[in-house]
Amino acid sequence: MLVVIGVWPLALVVFYSVHENFGAESVFVGTQWYSQAYFSSDFQNNLLRSFGFSILALTLELPLGLFIALRLPRKGKLLSALVVLMVLPLLTPNIVVGYLFKALSLPNTGLLTRAILIFGLDLNLNNPIAAWCVIILMDVWHWTSLVVLFAYAGLKAIPEEYYRAASVDAASGWAVFRYVQWPKLKLMLSVAAILRFMDTFMIYAEPLAVTHGGPKTATSFVASAFFQSKKTQFELGFGAAISVTCFAIVVVFAFVLFKLVTRQSQTT
Repeated sequence: MLVVIGVWPLALVVFYSVHENFGAESVFVGTQWYSQAYFSSDFQNNLLRSFGFSILALTLELPLGLFIALRLPRKGKLLSALVVLMVLPLLTPNIVVGYLFKALSLPNTGLLTRAILIFGLDLNLNNPIAAWCVIILMDVWHWTSLVVLFAYAGLKAIPEEYYRAASVDAASGWAVFRYVQWPKLKLMLSVAAILRFMDTFMIYAEPLAVTHGGPKTATSFVASAFFQSKKTQFELGFGAAISVTCFAIVVVFAFVLFKLVTRQSQTT
């Protein structure tokens, strides 16, 4: 099953990335497509914007998700209701979330626009800063719940005996977090960070719905270059080279983060 849904498609993409395709015929071109992508200023700018968006999203979502998880009750009906509410954004399709925030950001009539006006600010999506704020807010609303659920799962895995021992030792709240909760949370948060990096780095549908990549190319990310080459230019090799590059970046990020977390766990 893994070969069918994972290895074979990846091998096919790698094949396309080093070949020029003419219908049923393919000619080996080596690293031509990679060179074309790497020396393209559009691809470089899209790549930098993707990294910036991922870093900003993770910087907001991980601490916020951890904060909410620490404030959730440990049991009871209120916990069940809160978990259901947090799952609802995760069940909403990406494109629906994009159009929802597009409607919220409409001039004069959008609820988000009207709320911003209370503070004397103008939410104009033709402004790059405003466009970035909207798509960041959209991603935080959509996916912070995932971090909350991962963090809460780590907290639930901590035996009650640990808390009782900390209470007997009169440990402060910070000491309980540092020595009881954080060791269990590190691995769960690293998994959440890997998943969120994968999603944010390849984000496409939401910015397309909200800003169409604009103003100009301010919200155009690396996935946009991939789909553009496949959809309008039909350059399979160029798009495959971008896809392989993104795959390599995600794998390296996941490997480095996992190694850092496991090494720190072994030392502690």
